Amino acid sequence: MGEEQGAVSAPVDAGDAAQLRANIEETREDLGDTVAALAEKTDVKGRAKEKLSGVRDSVSAKRTEVTDRARETTPDGAGSALATVQAQVERNPLVTAAVAALIGGFLVGRLTKRR
Repeated sequence: MGEEQGAVSAPVDAGDAAQLRANIEETREDLGDTVAALAEKTDVKGRAKEKLSGVRDSVSAKRTEVTDRARETTPDGAGSALATVQAQVERNPLVTAAVAALIGGFLVGRLTKRR
């Protein structure tokens, strides 16, 4: 980019030259930041990994939340009710067998009727 022959250049003082250099350096930094941002946007694999990581964290947090909520809402009585039923079965196995046979017969009857 040479000067045209015969063109007269205006004298530049040292203050203007320093200002121009500072402006050029600032423009270079801005351009570098812009290029870096564009490169990041075009990195599909990297963006997909970031999205996957975010989804994974979200699912993990939701799982923990649901598990904690289930633990809080499950009454201690549910475990003791199961223990009570087990104790009842152990004390009266004949009654338990009769009830099981009745339920089993009912289910077999319902299944054979449908065919």
